[in-house]
Amino acid sequence: MNPQKIAEAIYVVNCHAKTATQPQQLYTLKRVALNKLIREGSAQVIGLHRYSSKPRSRPPHCVLIRCNNYYFHKIPSRHELHHLKPIIGTPDHRNPKVRLSLSKAKIIISNYIGKDHAERTLCIAKMRSTKNFRTW
Repeated sequence: MNPQKIAEAIYVVNCHAKTATQPQQLYTLKRVALNKLIREGSAQVIGLHRYSSKPRSRPPHCVLIRCNNYYFHKIPSRHELHHLKPIIGTPDHRNPKVRLSLSKAKIIISNYIGKDHAERTLCIAKMRSTKNFRTW
């Protein structure tokens, strides 16, 4: 599948996840797709990006990933925190705008990662998001 289309779909999913009331499923799709792109060599890990949006924000680092013209952040693993080099300065990476619906973006990512894997991933994310939900 075309890495450009997948990057566009991840961008759309990421934009919608930022405003969603329960973004766990969308962020899970993004994470799984990015990890697969990295494994295949279609995306590159640039380095560790430090940010300080809040004084006590956790974690204060994120991994910067580039896929074609798109840049994404993800939460670093313990291994990445110790082995990736930090990015010096403030990188100004603007992603190009995309006109793609969320449902089409989900379909593109699901086809890319495999429908069975996508369904399992979404079920796990849904269970995690409702795990602490209480009915009074």
